[in-house]
Amino acid sequence: MIDDVAFPAIVVGAGHRAVVAGFSLSSEPDVGALLSCLAAAVPAHGRILELGTGAGSGLAWLVHGLGQRVDIELITIDVDQALQAQTRQADWPPYVRFELGDGASLLPTLGTFDLIFADAPGGNTVGLDGTIAAL
Repeated sequence: MIDDVAFPAIVVGAGHRAVVAGFSLSSEPDVGALLSCLAAAVPAHGRILELGTGAGSGLAWLVHGLGQRVDIELITIDVDQALQAQTRQADWPPYVRFELGDGASLLPTLGTFDLIFADAPGGNTVGLDGTIAAL
């Protein structure tokens, strides 16, 4: 609990993973709350892409926003194999798919998305045009 606000268990788990891994780039709670709201608004059978899995904080907020939905495909990409392997071990819904690699390089092979959270250089500062085209 921070500032008398309880966070979803899946988000707390990501926070613990980040601390253990020494990962300091996790999404801030305000960003997470926005991600949660945006995910909730994705249309039926929609697709979500996260560029930059990290310890799974942004991913956790996206999953939280989706609630009990199972009609979504959510792909998360990261270049850090060790950190992504730790993050994969969490209890994610079956609609979450992990990809290892550079987001800007992989993006052209993945199709289009209803929501993209570009939280890594590959697809954010490098290849931004491709990210925008995939929306």
